[in-house]
Amino acid sequence: MLPQSDIIILVVISGLKEAVTGDTLAKGANKKSGKLAGIELPDPVFFCTIEPPSMGKQKQLDLALANLAREDPSLRVIQSDQDNDQTILQGKLTIAV
Repeated sequence: MLPQSDIIILVVISGLKEAVTGDTLAKGANKKSGKLAGIELPDPVFFCTIEPPSMGKQKQLDLALANLAREDPSLRVIQSDQDNDQTILQGKLTIAV
């Protein structure tokens, strides 16, 4: 059994702009250097390509995909070459019923 001072309390926090899944956050002067075990990401089960409706929307699409990838680490965003202006998405398929 761990001594009282070594007990770890896990808390769920939403709305952090710079933290991502797998980050270890600590509070207080007695922060121990260490890292909690991360999550294992599944292999992608879907692959698709997307493109913006116009080149003027590319920056907005890139920002939206970056936010999605930060929230869902299983999503992989691969920028393809500039010849076809398509972005490749890979990830796991989650269906909520």
